[in-house]
Amino acid sequence: MFEALSNSFLADFITGISYHKLIFETIHIGAGMFAIGSIAVLTIRLLGFSKSIPVEHLGPAVFRLAWLGFAILFLSGLAQFIPIAGDAPDAGPERNPIGLAYRWWFQVKMGAVLLAFANLVWLHVNVRRHAGAWDAAGAIPVTARCLALAAIVLLPTIFIFARMMFAFLQATGVNSR
Repeated sequence: MFEALSNSFLADFITGISYHKLIFETIHIGAGMFAIGSIAVLTIRLLGFSKSIPVEHLGPAVFRLAWLGFAILFLSGLAQFIPIAGDAPDAGPERNPIGLAYRWWFQVKMGAVLLAFANLVWLHVNVRRHAGAWDAAGAIPVTARCLALAAIVLLPTIFIFARMMFAFLQATGVNSR
């Protein structure tokens, strides 16, 4: 399945774009900074700093930026993944091709992406429903603070595993498309 994806018309279209790796990686990193930065602002507020800024007013702006960053991350990551989905060679004695999707660090990264997405949804729902009450009470519940902290830990973790993937792909020469 992944081999077919990396040999598809879409993969050929993406690799036909001049400097496609540089373009999509730059967009991906920029979107990641966008998402991480916006969530960091909310995390700082939910952890008790800048109490003069109401969570009720901060939340909508932060989540617009976070969701925009997450959407661009998804699309630019997909554009980087499609051409190399089935290209990574196995280091075993038979050198069987094993697609990128079967590598443990890719699976960990995708697991972190799913956790970050679920966490962001849950945090967004909680801020939307309870921000006014939190501002009125002057206290943020521990659960909301933990969710915000988890988001700010998960997003950079995704980038750590992405860098591991890139290092592997460079070392094996797979990322030559």
